[in-house]
Amino acid sequence: MRWSIDNGGAIGRAALLAAGMAMPGQARAQEAPAAPCPQGMAQCVVVPGVAIAPVPGEEPVIVSAPGPWSMAVSGGVAPRDGGPTGSYEAGELRRQIGNAYVQAGAMHYDSPTLSNAVSVASTFTLGTLAGGGHLGNWIVDGYVSYGWQTFGQVRVENAAGTALVTRAASGPSGSPYYGAGLSGGRIVPVGQRWFVTPTASVVYAWGRWLHPLDGGTGEQDFVTGETTWTGTARLRVDRLMGRARRSYLGLSIAGVLSTNASSFAGVGGGVLGPGVPGGGAATLHLHDPWVEMAAHGSMALTRRLRVEATVARTEGLVTGDTTTVNLGLRRQF
Repeated sequence: MRWSIDNGGAIGRAALLAAGMAMPGQARAQEAPAAPCPQGMAQCVVVPGVAIAPVPGEEPVIVSAPGPWSMAVSGGVAPRDGGPTGSYEAGELRRQIGNAYVQAGAMHYDSPTLSNAVSVASTFTLGTLAGGGHLGNWIVDGYVSYGWQTFGQVRVENAAGTALVTRAASGPSGSPYYGAGLSGGRIVPVGQRWFVTPTASVVYAWGRWLHPLDGGTGEQDFVTGETTWTGTARLRVDRLMGRARRSYLGLSIAGVLSTNASSFAGVGGGVLGPGVPGGGAATLHLHDPWVEMAAHGSMALTRRLRVEATVARTEGLVTGDTTTVNLGLRRQF
């Protein structure tokens, strides 16, 4: 007998959400101080780390930075095709230091998925430390995360094998979670307001997965340690809006590859103790490539306040495609 665990919907998605919270490198660069303009600020269009001679009549309105600190809150939903909807909330505090930044954040993610003999109904509470910056038009970001995954309910067959029942997980109540990520890329100006940004990133995540045993066995569910590596190659196009160039709209497309999109566990010989698989227990990991398309936007409401939004859609995710919608508010001081 074996069970499948939907890593793409929980540990993998928690890792990607944490990465998204910690590594929006292009947005960081657009808010960072620009390199000095050779002809003086009034003669150049200021863009991340580079100065471009303006088109007559298109000179920007220069708005001084309100301060090196910013704080943001955001939330979002991630409905799965034909399945339930996950949700998450996040907050962060960031300090700009020249062309670099440091950041601390926290996120709570609820993964409610339940399907036949699959245990992924979990909640994640994560803390993240991040840093990065830009040199010229090159950008780099990195982060580390630590948190706790709380196991939820599982759906299994009843003792007679005639119906599915939902019950609380037995055995361990949760698992620690570790994650880290690194991203790099280059911002390429195309004209006065357009930018093309290719980036590449790699994300590591580790956590334990609960494998449910069918009802009536009298044995506790067991856990296995699961490692997930996720690589992403992304191409993003943005257009700066307004005279001050402080708002932007963008589109992106990415190819993503996960080493552990779904985990299959087989059991033989029972269990050796609570949470410990017995003889013959093993896990098999399914590699999965998929595509993600997204629309991004950031609008300056005032000198200090801006609203940020992202809508992303996957295509080809083996555990079921999702649409993620995120909305946030950022204040600089």
